[in-house]
Amino acid sequence: MLFRSAVAAFEVALEEDQNEQFWQTLIEANLWMLGSGNVALLDERRLDIKNIADLPVAIEGGFMDIVELKRPGLPFWARRQSGETVLYRDKYLVPNFELAGAIAQTSHYILQAEKKVADSDFQKTHGITPLKPRGLVIHGRSHNWGEEQWEAFRLLNDHLHGLQVMTFDHLLAQAKRADRKSTRLNSSHLGI
Repeated sequence: MLFRSAVAAFEVALEEDQNEQFWQTLIEANLWMLGSGNVALLDERRLDIKNIADLPVAIEGGFMDIVELKRPGLPFWARRQSGETVLYRDKYLVPNFELAGAIAQTSHYILQAEKKVADSDFQKTHGITPLKPRGLVIHGRSHNWGEEQWEAFRLLNDHLHGLQVMTFDHLLAQAKRADRKSTRLNSSHLGI
């Protein structure tokens, strides 16, 4: 039931285009939405004196990943002031400037975390080793995409190294799958 109420809150917030702080709080309270490998939120978000990650998470094996949240209302693909989609050389979709910035920001956070890999104080304080942290950027929506957008999305993620981009619709679908799985497991456990 906990999963179901979190999914319902997610769906309402998605339509309201809540701010990053709202999403940070919701996902922080429901790390299961990110997948079973994310086991805990780190107590300290600060990677160093200048860099504070949205959701640094401990993952299985004692390592860390970094989740960067934007907003669902931000465009995923670049648009001109007229609203027309930007196509590079009239053929290729281009990520929105905010998305490109979030990717650069997350890449920088990964670099800063990697610098702490041999820092025993960091490892003692956080209880993890920042060995090759992966990044996850959650940005925009994909509910009304067509074939062209899905193909461009696949290509975008393919060329990223150690970093994945997903939309809030992807995260919602993942949360719904976890909810269904939990319901099935509980039903079979109860003999229903």
